[in-house]
Amino acid sequence: MGNLKYKRSIYMPINFTEIPIDNKDGGLSDTFELFARDFLEILGYTIVEDPGRGPDGGKDLIVSETLNGLEGPYEEIKWLVSCKHYANSGSSVSNNVEIDITDRIKSFGCDGFIGFYSTIASQALLNKLNDLKIKFLVFDQKKIEGHIVGNEKMNLIFARYFPQSFKSWKELHNAYEPTILFDYYIQKELLGSIFTFIFKSSFYLMKLIQNSESVEILFQNEDIRIEKVEGLYSILMDDYLINNYKNRQDQLVKINFKKILYDNYNIELDSEFIGISYILGNGSNLMLVFKQSIIVDEMRYIELKRDFEKMKSIL
Repeated sequence: MGNLKYKRSIYMPINFTEIPIDNKDGGLSDTFELFARDFLEILGYTIVEDPGRGPDGGKDLIVSETLNGLEGPYEEIKWLVSCKHYANSGSSVSNNVEIDITDRIKSFGCDGFIGFYSTIASQALLNKLNDLKIKFLVFDQKKIEGHIVGNEKMNLIFARYFPQSFKSWKELHNAYEPTILFDYYIQKELLGSIFTFIFKSSFYLMKLIQNSESVEILFQNEDIRIEKVEGLYSILMDDYLINNYKNRQDQLVKINFKKILYDNYNIELDSEFIGISYILGNGSNLMLVFKQSIIVDEMRYIELKRDFEKMKSIL
């Protein structure tokens, strides 16, 4: 298999060509080696031998890794790290570039091989590594990026080695962060609430909240008015109405609710009755939902305002 060209996706946040090629020989880069060192150290590897200038004998740095079991450390692996920075050419790393891998591992007293590449390993190289029956890891462009992007521990090296990519990613991340937090809050705290029932889409709800100064104005966007009624529970929630509603004799309940609200509060409801939310025996926290009206007692009104203000504060 030949030396494949690796086409970088426009959706990948990190542009590896930001790391310069200081040493033109073989596509190696001192800066890329330093990046590999810092990256692996943050991942938890111990740096045994740092990158150095001049002939390296087939290794760019040496790191070690301690494997832990239930009873503590049980094995230390010393890794020979080979760095290849071909992002500018887009070439994959071929088996013709990584030669004498087993001999290099033995000559430096290592136990395994790490390929650290700014593009990808060719299939021929991967086949070769598998055939050698050695311990090996390959950090290619996608895997490196996966460890960096969104990982706060990696932000320092992200900004240091890829300043333009970091700036672009932060701008994009900051633009979407409120949406992510808002959606998380909706799913965790308000799933099944009147907000998700009425507005359906959390993105739509978010946009409306940004332009609404109160919970009343928010619901007015859907032509729904909020009516706050004192003593609602004691008037509506007698055993007769509760039992009829629970037994699904809905039409009778709808008629009674509308009549009671009109007789006691002069609230005229022509719209369709949708449902009721209440806490039995509590004496409060009651809500009646009609197609164009939401009737609430004082406790439920306070909850609606609190939830609205919480969502607005996230944005």
